[in-house]
Amino acid sequence: MILLFALTSCSGKIDINSSEDLATACEALDQEEEIINITFLAANDGCEWGEDGNGERTQGLLSARREDVEAMDFPEGGVACDLDFDFSGLNPDFEQEIVYDDHFLLTFNDVILASSSSEMVEKLDQEETGWYLYDWDGIYGQSMPTSTESYCLGEESECEVPKTEEPGPIRLSFSGDLVQELGFLGLEQNRYEFGFISMGDNDDSDCSHEAFTFKVVVPVVYP
Repeated sequence: MILLFALTSCSGKIDINSSEDLATACEALDQEEEIINITFLAANDGCEWGEDGNGERTQGLLSARREDVEAMDFPEGGVACDLDFDFSGLNPDFEQEIVYDDHFLLTFNDVILASSSSEMVEKLDQEETGWYLYDWDGIYGQSMPTSTESYCLGEESECEVPKTEEPGPIRLSFSGDLVQELGFLGLEQNRYEFGFISMGDNDDSDCSHEAFTFKVVVPVVYP
């Protein structure tokens, strides 16, 4: 089913059923820029083995995960026209670094934006859009990835991710068309949620990660 949304401009209502329609509608209205900080706090208490869909410690298999979710919050009645990510961190004077154990996924509305392992992600079912959606059932029990190649959503996007358990900078940049499509997805689903999922197999330090922060610059209209 195609969901239709309507924004009202001086020339009347504009139906929205694609990211292109959303861009056209937003051009017809005055936009206000909102800057939203997303912070995933450090998690160092390990996996919750055997709870909430997690398995017991199993050497060499992805057995447990920790899911942290942060929702974007902008004023009531506003519609996000676009999402402009800034992953340089909240303090431009310091390069953002991250440490995680063993693997992680960064998602938006369950769409996988980046991951420490392309091998793990590409075993999931792919949507018609070409996107992969986070699905713990599809990951649980996978063998620990042997490749060190990370995953990045979009052919024109760029992601630099340190290897597991090695402190290093994380740099993510997503193409303009892609973030516009993600903005429409948020409108379509009426939610704007980022997820950071950390996973492991058997160690006390698995499912842990240091703090990770970024900004989202959102042009908002109020129909």
